[in-house]
Amino acid sequence: MVKSLLSDDTVKKLKIYGYNGWKDDLQEHIDTDILPVIYGGTRTDPDGNPNCPSLVRVFNPIPKSMYLKNLNKLNADDDDVCKVVVGRRSKHNIPLKVELPGSTVGWEIECNNCDIKVCLLYSEGSTPETVVHTSLVKSDFGVERGCHFAEKTGKYSLVFDNSYSLLRSKQILYRAYVSLCSVKDADLPNPINTENGNSCIAAH
Repeated sequence: MVKSLLSDDTVKKLKIYGYNGWKDDLQEHIDTDILPVIYGGTRTDPDGNPNCPSLVRVFNPIPKSMYLKNLNKLNADDDDVCKVVVGRRSKHNIPLKVELPGSTVGWEIECNNCDIKVCLLYSEGSTPETVVHTSLVKSDFGVERGCHFAEKTGKYSLVFDNSYSLLRSKQILYRAYVSLCSVKDADLPNPINTENGNSCIAAH
């Protein structure tokens, strides 16, 4: 069964034009002294502009340099920014270690193509506990930031989950840290403690 999206009454109100014919019909509904010259009338702006930009606002395309994803980016050349490629149908864990209760685990993540799932696990014990549930980081929005107030000491894992992607690997830029104070007490984190010295994790 095929159902029309528009009612018959709505269809009767519609007219579809090519390049010609629409100006004459427009004049039947709008007086020519009100209608700008560009639309078939006689009205111009005080400066003689036939497009009447003071009356009809035409918005230009937003420059790509102003896109949020281009303004909000991590610099891959920064010493504390790391890059990892998460293969299709796989995950990548970033180990973090909290030595003082009340510390803050924080991260900044930028996915260069498509999206990546991110969560934070408390890894002490036989079964990891999810302390920050999975969220989807999309490439459209540039850097996404998150943090967790760690009441427990021990091992944590920041997980990049690409297991749902059957075909695409994802390139990730990230900065992760463990601050020795609460985010409520300071704007910037102190130097971090990591589980192993080879992990590319640093404070910002």
